[in-house]
Amino acid sequence: MKTLMLSVTFLAVLALVATAAILTTSFMLPVNDTLFLGGDTVAYAGVVHVVTKVVPPDPIVPPNPIVPVDVHINLAGVSGVGTSGIMYEFVGSANVHAMATTDGHPTEVLAGGFRAVPHSNASPVDPCQVRVTFSLDATGSVSGVSAQLLEDVT
Repeated sequence: MKTLMLSVTFLAVLALVATAAILTTSFMLPVNDTLFLGGDTVAYAGVVHVVTKVVPPDPIVPPNPIVPVDVHINLAGVSGVGTSGIMYEFVGSANVHAMATTDGHPTEVLAGGFRAVPHSNASPVDPCQVRVTFSLDATGSVSGVSAQLLEDVT
């Protein structure tokens, strides 16, 4: 009887785990802005590739459950020119784990490890960060995604 009860409990837990659908979404976000790098104001443009992976609880129980979200950020063809005339290529990728609510309020993640690589050997490589903002709805779907490059203040 004890073995049967353990088996039924294990199957019930397994069924709960199996019903949570992983929602993976990919966004190609155009960026066009300026940032300050070591005395140079750089106008940049390109694309930030953001991939989100959400495992919403099943069922989602109001009010405003907190859901884990894995965010992968990759710069794709982001480059710029500083007021100095120096051309920069922005490179890097990062993985960030965030906790978000499914009430539509924005969640912001900040990822470091990106670099602004000058085309001139006379200029140093500058670190930079990427800020990604997104919202989750009641089903755990991601929307309202935006990205921005920032100077690294660390």
